[in-house]
Amino acid sequence: MREKYRGTGRPIIRVAEECAETIKAIMKAERFGYDNFHPDNDPPCHSKPKEEWCDKDGPGGFMGHTCGDSKTNRDEIREEFSDLLLAWDDYTKEARP
Repeated sequence: MREKYRGTGRPIIRVAEECAETIKAIMKAERFGYDNFHPDNDPPCHSKPKEEWCDKDGPGGFMGHTCGDSKTNRDEIREEFSDLLLAWDDYTKEARP
């Protein structure tokens, strides 16, 4: 969850969305393997010739550019689960009398 969006929308809706994203990450891991690289971040970068370094935020950057640290599907699940816990904490704080 990006911090700038953490307060956007009702907390219960954020919990539901993070549940869905966690489930999606688990399903990708089941389909492609837990230790495979996440399909959206598959190293190395194939966007430029081998002799050039990635520059996703520079002049050569574009939508869908894949470079940077690699994440396995297992890592993606951990991130989504962490986001779910943050959303749940926000929800429980709001739900208290």
